[in-house]
Amino acid sequence: MAQKSKTSYYYNESSARNIELGQRVLTTPMIADLKVVSDKKIEPYVEVFPFVMSPQIKDAVPGFKRSAFANAAKKNNADALVGTDITVTTNEEGFVVVTVTGYPAQYTNFRNATREDLWMLEFYRQTFGNENMAIFANPDEPGKVKKSGTLYSEVEREK
Repeated sequence: MAQKSKTSYYYNESSARNIELGQRVLTTPMIADLKVVSDKKIEPYVEVFPFVMSPQIKDAVPGFKRSAFANAAKKNNADALVGTDITVTTNEEGFVVVTVTGYPAQYTNFRNATREDLWMLEFYRQTFGNENMAIFANPDEPGKVKKSGTLYSEVEREK
């Protein structure tokens, strides 16, 4: 009698700080402080993914890095890691090993943006489907924005 083999698959997916808004939705900008809660880096967080490195598995490495990063932040009660170092190696079995270190940080002091926060918009990139378009506020002329160096009376809307 032939022996049946059983195949098991390991799957783990994680997402951290993922905010997806609907198409063309404008929300009130939020401001928060990012407070680094320790002057020491976290102990290296090591996660082994049971896949032998190959050209196909190499394509999955960005996902492994995101997963290990999110798990390291979660393990250290952090909203974010600052000064992060993510190293990808293989172990003796050839499995993918991701090591994450960084300074744990938490978001604090959430509030709605005010007129005094307009200066921050120069550092914010809005791209409504066009990666080359940046919109900047013009605090000297309320209601007008600067788009790629040109002053516009209103934001061009996609048709």
